[in-house]
Amino acid sequence: MKKQEKNIVENLDEFKEKFRKINSSLEDLIKERDKYIELINSKKEKIEKIENFDFSTFFVDGSMAKFGSKFPNFLYIFRSFSFSPQMNIKIYYYDVFSPLINEDISYFNEKLDSIKLKNKNPSLLDLFYVEEKLRYEFMAKLEVLAGLKSLEYLKEGDILFMDGSLTHLEGEVPTLFNELKKESLDKKITVVGVIENIGSSELGSLGDKEILTNNIGIDEMIFIETPENKKNYSLIFLRTSIDPTPISFDIFFENRNRYKEIASFISFTTPKNGRGVPFFKDLAHQGANLSEKEASLLVKNFLNEKSFEIIFKEKGDLRWMEKFML
Repeated sequence: MKKQEKNIVENLDEFKEKFRKINSSLEDLIKERDKYIELINSKKEKIEKIENFDFSTFFVDGSMAKFGSKFPNFLYIFRSFSFSPQMNIKIYYYDVFSPLINEDISYFNEKLDSIKLKNKNPSLLDLFYVEEKLRYEFMAKLEVLAGLKSLEYLKEGDILFMDGSLTHLEGEVPTLFNELKKESLDKKITVVGVIENIGSSELGSLGDKEILTNNIGIDEMIFIETPENKKNYSLIFLRTSIDPTPISFDIFFENRNRYKEIASFISFTTPKNGRGVPFFKDLAHQGANLSEKEASLLVKNFLNEKSFEIIFKEKGDLRWMEKFML
């Protein structure tokens, strides 16, 4: 007769105690959060319902795929995508980064030298940090390039929607981004950074997402004309669906007077039963997405397949290609 299997958790009490402490901390945070309700109510305003808009738009997004893992035997493929639903125009940009290329390893080492101590061999953490920085920089560059190209098709009063915060793009590629800012302001085109995952702390140290979730109603917004942590920008929080967590968008301070019109457009183009982002933003996300099949076809078209598998594919590793969406 087969003996009954015994499952023993040796440290169950300690395990449960950790969760008790986490739960206690969460309760303290909720109490802290409740202190902001009066502030939120004093700043809230309704989003005006508009159904006819007299401007054209472009939506920009980007994605990347990584092959390989061990330094320097890896490569990234980047793609940015921009499209106009009104003009039926689609724009793509591609790039590749790999330390196997002389100019790329030189750039990698330049970034590495800027963070490591003098005469110190780089640690694994240093290598990961530089790789992370570079992939964000390359992705931001392609998205800004797609935005710049989109401006060529837009006219005064039109709107260019970028994926994520404009301050993030400015921080990653300041020179190129300033070109985008100057050209958009010269042509009187408004650039908007749509932020799906709020990470700011303008309303309080607890965090804006934590403070606003369930505390702002559908089609309500909060306008911050001069946010403390976004110099030269205005910031808007808004909720446009049943999802209790709001999104936000930032705009150049020079465009601040258009925030109500932009909020109305976002509300009008957002499914009320969804997660609270414009439908067109999701379409841009789909257009930018590099599927595993597509990314694999790209490398097979341009690289020797046998050499590629020897260098980039590791034995027993089924995750030899990683995908990222930004």
